[in-house]
Amino acid sequence: MDATLLLGEYFVWHYGKSVRDFLIIWRNMLWFGYHFFSMRLLARTFLAPYKRFHQQYDWGHLELGALGQDILLNLFMRMLGMALRSFVLVAGLVFEILVLAAGIVAVAIWLLLPAIAVFLALSGVFLLFG
Repeated sequence: MDATLLLGEYFVWHYGKSVRDFLIIWRNMLWFGYHFFSMRLLARTFLAPYKRFHQQYDWGHLELGALGQDILLNLFMRMLGMALRSFVLVAGLVFEILVLAAGIVAVAIWLLLPAIAVFLALSGVFLLFG
């Protein structure tokens, strides 16, 4: 097989199929993080009580102490749910940002890799003979 044909096929693969495959894998990683951390569900249920635990007040007889206790318990459970959901949402957001940044760096390195390889090879030849 001719070397120029082989080199041409390499560049078609390097800048064509491999970049497309990498972008598909990168998209899958972003999809995974979004769904693993359940970001849509956590955003929709952000103010819901923790584990759907809430106290219903019996309005049949008015007792202010029990009403206040129920209100405080419900408020505490909503705040606990919001805090835990915030933690998971922030972790998911950090994961998504890291995957996005790592993907950008990896694509940039991959696109520059042939030029880097040629530069290093030429530098080695110049150091060897120069």
